[in-house]
Amino acid sequence: MTDSSYWSNAELLRQMLLRIIAYLLIAFVVWFIAVPAIFDSIILSPCEASFPTYKLMDRLSGGLTAKAGSHFPIRLVNIQLGTQFFVHMRTAFALSILTVVPLVLIEMWRFISPALYDGEAAAFRFSLIWLPILFYTGVAVGYYIVFPLSLRFLVFYDLSDFIDSKLSLESYMSNFFTLIGAMGVVFLLPLVVKLLAGLGVLNKQTLKSARNYAIVLLLVLAAIITPGGDPMTMLVVFTPLYLLYELSITFVSIKPISKKITP
Repeated sequence: MTDSSYWSNAELLRQMLLRIIAYLLIAFVVWFIAVPAIFDSIILSPCEASFPTYKLMDRLSGGLTAKAGSHFPIRLVNIQLGTQFFVHMRTAFALSILTVVPLVLIEMWRFISPALYDGEAAAFRFSLIWLPILFYTGVAVGYYIVFPLSLRFLVFYDLSDFIDSKLSLESYMSNFFTLIGAMGVVFLLPLVVKLLAGLGVLNKQTLKSARNYAIVLLLVLAAIITPGGDPMTMLVVFTPLYLLYELSITFVSIKPISKKITP
């Protein structure tokens, strides 16, 4: 690589990073303004008995949620000065990152694709298309299934009648971001499996032969995520995890369509 091409690529990289920062700043300003209007209806919605997941579990479990209905709405307390402001900032920043993910991937494609060979470009394009789809699906599963079920169990769990539980705003938001973000990352598993298959570590036949073991492990994981022990709740959590495993097998079988890349 000549000095001129090196500095040319460095300049392109700098421009890409500046555009990404601009996307993030614009999204942050928009979300900072919008967060107060959506905080109760979206962020704190799992604190209400009317949350869609609770209604679904009520029908599936024969009134389990209805029996716990007297505990709703879950009230949060704030005990530290400035917590609400910093939660406002964190929420706006987190939503900004979620918003700019597709734009960041587009910028990465524009920067990297000219240097890729035909097969490499096809594989990279396949990953960039599926990454936001899988990530946003995982975020949705975390928001509608994992977080509300975990919240309901942990808030209503009583170790002793002498303990008066109060859920702080900071604790709620920390678990909210952690669980939802973690599910978004977990749902990238099919892309990781495809990468391992490309490196020769895994193959389709291995995944198929291990399906029974995977089912057992996923059932255990679902039981851990839903410690209440309700079979219907565990089934609701297990289903997307199992579908994720089957999708991993499908991904290993897919051969990305090559398309000539013109530098």
